[in-house]
Amino acid sequence: MNQEAINDDLEQDVLPFSEGLRLDAKIEAIVFASPKPVKTMEIFELVKDPENTVTLKDVQECLSQLMDYYRDRAGGFTLRYTKGLGYQFQTVPAAAPVLEMQFAQRPRPISRAALETLAIIAYRQPVTRAEVEYIRGVDAGSIMKNLLERDLIACTGRKEIAGRPMLFSTTTEFLKVFQLSSVKDLPSLESFQPSHEALAKALEKLEQGEQPVDVEDYIGDEPSESQIKFAAADENADSEISFPAGDMLPPGSGEVDL
Repeated sequence: MNQEAINDDLEQDVLPFSEGLRLDAKIEAIVFASPKPVKTMEIFELVKDPENTVTLKDVQECLSQLMDYYRDRAGGFTLRYTKGLGYQFQTVPAAAPVLEMQFAQRPRPISRAALETLAIIAYRQPVTRAEVEYIRGVDAGSIMKNLLERDLIACTGRKEIAGRPMLFSTTTEFLKVFQLSSVKDLPSLESFQPSHEALAKALEKLEQGEQPVDVEDYIGDEPSESQIKFAAADENADSEISFPAGDMLPPGSGEVDL
């Protein structure tokens, strides 16, 4: 086959696309190319035309049809909607084993200390570093640096007190990792507390002089099930650091809209 014939074949292959995409194809391309979830209104603003032939309802119907299509095809990825965030292509849970092998050298679990720090920030946000350290009773500088690098927390302002320390809150990446629509969907703190019966039993053992009393028996702590794998980070990401007494980041740096 000569070069002219090859060019003719290529031209025929791309001809349907050069004539213009259908609405569902445009929406599919927008979601595919976006590095983050895309909201319906954002998609509508990109596909609407001057003649107003495309309506918001048309976009919603196309998104619904695309979700049905990718769900029915039972492929390795699907179109998912996360409330409050928007639409995004994601791999299906069944693909987890093969993806774990593909990225075996990259993911590493977040440490228990980092999870504790992240939980404090999530439930008390916005919160200062000093407040986190007061609750944990240890320095949190290196851990908070690691959480900042992973984009799980961000500086969202400064507290109006002496020194104007930085305030930290969770980010949209935090919501995506833990599959939450908003921080309001976090489990209530009461669900982590031991029951009155368990407390009474522990106190009874203490009064009877039975030592030691294993706290794990009463709070049901299973760190192996609560650890989440994140993207690879430098092996020294958790190395000890110290922040200066003044500004740690520019005012308003890393501000996110939750």
